[in-house]
Amino acid sequence: MLDEEDDNVADPIHPRLRLSTEEKKHLRGPWKKTLIIKLLEKTIGIKLLSEIVRKLWQLARDFEFLELGNGYLLAKFDNVHDCSGVLTEGPWLIFGHYLIVQP
Repeated sequence: MLDEEDDNVADPIHPRLRLSTEEKKHLRGPWKKTLIIKLLEKTIGIKLLSEIVRKLWQLARDFEFLELGNGYLLAKFDNVHDCSGVLTEGPWLIFGHYLIVQP
């Protein structure tokens, strides 16, 4: 671990990028209503999963899935209340398998 005085030492393996609060807000903005999801121990197509969760979640507005690989998806919501509801109203079961939902 580096001391505060070593804070400015260049580390080619673990470079540091300093961002202002405004820059962080700008970069995080598009992902504010997005959740990471994964169906545990089961693989189904994104189209089928999308149809199932649309019925399960009963959203006020739409959402889209973005594939991350290894069974992980981003669920990007149009509505902050829908996003919050999906995060807090579970657990969600699909074909007897848990759908993990994380911010």
